[in-house]
Amino acid sequence: MIPDALWRATDGMLNDAETQTIWCVFGNPLRLDGRFPQCFPGGRQHESWTHFNISSLDVSLSNKESIIEKLAYYGETSNYARSHVYGQFPTASTTQLIPRDWVETAAVRETVQFPGDPVILGADVASGHGENASVIMARRGPDARFFAPRIFSTLDTSQFAYEIAAAANETGAAAICVDAGGVGEGTVARLRELGFPVHAIYLGGRSDNPDGNTRCGNKRAEIWCKMAQWLKVGVIPNHAQLKAELVGPSFSENVRGIMLERKEDMVARGLASPDIADALALTFSVPVFNPISINLTGPGDHMVQSSYDPFSDAALNDQPLPESTRKYCHRVGRA
Repeated sequence: MIPDALWRATDGMLNDAETQTIWCVFGNPLRLDGRFPQCFPGGRQHESWTHFNISSLDVSLSNKESIIEKLAYYGETSNYARSHVYGQFPTASTTQLIPRDWVETAAVRETVQFPGDPVILGADVASGHGENASVIMARRGPDARFFAPRIFSTLDTSQFAYEIAAAANETGAAAICVDAGGVGEGTVARLRELGFPVHAIYLGGRSDNPDGNTRCGNKRAEIWCKMAQWLKVGVIPNHAQLKAELVGPSFSENVRGIMLERKEDMVARGLASPDIADALALTFSVPVFNPISINLTGPGDHMVQSSYDPFSDAALNDQPLPESTRKYCHRVGRA
């Protein structure tokens, strides 16, 4: 509950030379917004602080019977227990899209890779003149750890396009999804001139709502909801800033569906702009497939779906697959 203005004022007073500075902050970990949670693991500033979490169960003067009653009522794994008993931050606030425990688990989960999964690049574009950064992230199916985030603070949109091109050549990316809103159009245009498979993504545009279950108010909310579900099985780099950004945005709902908190509003309440997290979310913008080479002739790029029955008489007698059962995808590697 300490206002950000007090944090900033204190920051400015602790710069005297030849002075030992000791700054202590104390509080119950009830909220995930503001500066206090940023001092702990997962927060942007945790490396600048020595942090301690104290459980009420370990304090000699606490009423253990009363604590046990509360644990029985709220549940030992509830957010109440985490905040009021164990001295830990809640996994999610009531309006937080991605719980912290999903992010922490994805950061330490063993890497899983499937050779047939295509590499998709996500690029969040900044002007190169403000506080926001341009970021490249890559994902191969459930694996977003094989490629470390590449963050650029001073590149213009054309220079950033060449960095994306270099990353695409390095990873063999099948698709590049670029935030084309604002200054991103220039980056998209340059990549198209260079012949790369780029998709212009307008985060404020209409959501596709592909699953029909979660209504999203715009494209940005859609790809963040997809990423949130993917985090249950995917792996991410154990990167403090990325983890903090993933748990930062809150959400609301209107007549169009779920809306994610704007970057400007996050900055206004003391959080960082989620540039790295947005780049990762962009990898969920379009469906991407890898071409599969098989001994079948016909139109298209041989991305085939078939009603082939491996136990039919024809299959057991090694007879050819009937042409009528083949279905070809003509736009492999594209939306």
